[in-house]
Amino acid sequence: MGVDMLLLDDQAIKVLNMIKLHGKSIHVNKASQDTESLDVAANLFIGNLDHDVDEKTLYHTFSAFG
Repeated sequence: MGVDMLLLDDQAIKVLNMIKLHGKSIHVNKASQDTESLDVAANLFIGNLDHDVDEKTLYHTFSAFG
C-alpha cells in the first residue's frame, strides 16, 4: 500500500467517521493496524450500519476516497 493510499484511508476515516447514514451514526476505522500485510488498496471497518444500508449505498458513500 502506498503512502497516498494510506493518506486516503486516514482522510476517509476523518471525514466519514460518525456521519449519519440512514439515520444512524456510522463508525469508520482501519480494519488492521498491520499495513504491511494488507494487499488491498483500503481495508476499513464500517460499523453501526442500519439494516437498510446496502452495498450500493456504501459504494456511493466511499467512492470519493478511491
